[in-house]
Parts: sequence; structure tokens; C-alpha cells
Amino acid sequence: MNHSITSHPCDNVSLAQLTELAQSGNSEAQYILG
Repeated sequence: MNHSITSHPCDNVSLAQLTELAQSGNSEAQYILG
């Protein structure tokens, strides 16, 4: 599984992973999650 955030993150990254990234301060994940 590709864990990097691509132009289509939902294809490769689960919502739980995005949430973890956002909580870790990943601005791109925070933007995706709104």
C-alpha cells in the first residue's frame, strides 16, 4: 500500500490514516479532511 499522499489520497490512504496525519500536523491531510 502506498502511504504517501497523492493527488487522489482516498485511493491510497484510509480516513484513519488521514486523521492520524492531520493530528500529527500534516497540513495537506488537514486540508483534505477540512
